[in-house]
Amino acid sequence: MAEAFAEGMADGSFTQAAIIVKNEKIAYEEYRGIAEQEKQTLIENNVPQEIYDNFAFRDSFSLASS
Repeated sequence: MAEAFAEGMADGSFTQAAIIVKNEKIAYEEYRGIAEQEKQTLIENNVPQEIYDNFAFRDSFSLASS
């Protein structure tokens, strides 16, 4: 499981959250903000700074696209 999460949450994946649900309960969850490589990709593609600043921090209360 740890290996799958490490790959899924790696810099460049743009993954904001990953959750495992088992028996109708959250068994494991992980959240992260935008990583440096991802931020650089957005800068290179002229994405406004306010967009990636909004994704600097993510937690279980943050809204995220799916």
